[in-house]
Amino acid sequence: MFGTTIGNSIGSKLPEQVKSTKKKQGAPRFHDYLADYGGCGHWRLIWPQMIMNSTQLIVGSNTSSMIVDPGFYKIIDSVRVQRQVTPQQLIFFKHLRTLADKYSFRIIYEIDDIFILDDIPMYNMYRSAYDNPDIQKSGCEIISMADEVTVTCDTMNKYYSQYNNNVTTIPNYPPRFWLSNQYNKSNNINNLQSNKKPRIMYSGSSAHFDIKGNNDGIDDVSHVVDFIRKTIDIYQWVFIGSVPPKLSDLFKTGKIEVCKWSNIYELPGLIRSLKINAFIAPLNDNIFNQCKSDIKLIEAAAYGIPCISQDIVTYRNSPLKFNSGDDLGDVLRELFSDIDYYTDMCDAYNKLIHDRWLDDNIIKYIELYSYPYGDKQRKHLHS
Repeated sequence: MFGTTIGNSIGSKLPEQVKSTKKKQGAPRFHDYLADYGGCGHWRLIWPQMIMNSTQLIVGSNTSSMIVDPGFYKIIDSVRVQRQVTPQQLIFFKHLRTLADKYSFRIIYEIDDIFILDDIPMYNMYRSAYDNPDIQKSGCEIISMADEVTVTCDTMNKYYSQYNNNVTTIPNYPPRFWLSNQYNKSNNINNLQSNKKPRIMYSGSSAHFDIKGNNDGIDDVSHVVDFIRKTIDIYQWVFIGSVPPKLSDLFKTGKIEVCKWSNIYELPGLIRSLKINAFIAPLNDNIFNQCKSDIKLIEAAAYGIPCISQDIVTYRNSPLKFNSGDDLGDVLRELFSDIDYYTDMCDAYNKLIHDRWLDDNIIKYIELYSYPYGDKQRKHLHS
């Protein structure tokens, strides 16, 4: 159902030069190697490929297992490899590089996070997975061998340009079938007026918390923990996925809510059911977080729910920002004190997603897979 609907809705928007591209016989073909089937796998590869295939103008496939058979690549125009960094993966990548040079297909390396050890925060519980000189060396070598690297934001573009001079920014775009039609201004207002206390949500994995005590308790939420603790009688704090260790006592006594993990397709329904009035997006201002995507902001925009964001380049487009816990308190008080102001903010946030739908930006992916880097026909990707 989605394939037919999406294909019909965007086909007419594609320029003629893309519709007629035939580097090899038939429509351009590509293959994606996924690092995971979780969040970033969907945002960066699965969803874009699904919508591209629905246009019937380009044909994609994907696996997580590496294909070594040379015959598979004879009709491939592009191969996109997601976040491969290990020495074993380097061996395959060298084989892939040889095949690419032989059969004239391009290799695109996809990365949506930083794996360079020195720039991964000490509080990140997954940092140890990259604490291996061989992984650091092989990861950098893989990136340097790619024809092009794709990243989620301009800060990360600049960061990885030290390893490859062909880096392209493609922001994270949500598909319409997942998050469209979520904004209901009347429901947002009714939720605020009917909730006993304003309900404020934080959604994030335990990687944001200094769980192991490697950074003296300083992490992405440590600067707002005291504020949250002081305001449990004013606001109903809701956490998805995990809770900061310093607030675990409030969870045990039921003074804050913690929702169980939800798979990505059930997430919109869960958010609606929780009747959230505002999101918060705190971050420690470091290079690792400066290179992150603004997913939390864009998801909030789909619901038209204000997301008070850390004043950091990651969330530069957020209408409401804060630095400290006191700042956050000031913003929340103003937000909830005037229903007209709250309504205006709902509209302001929802506008952020108007030009961020994957369906409306799929041409950028088609150009990525169809045209060499810098080709003059890449009108949309490099505009």
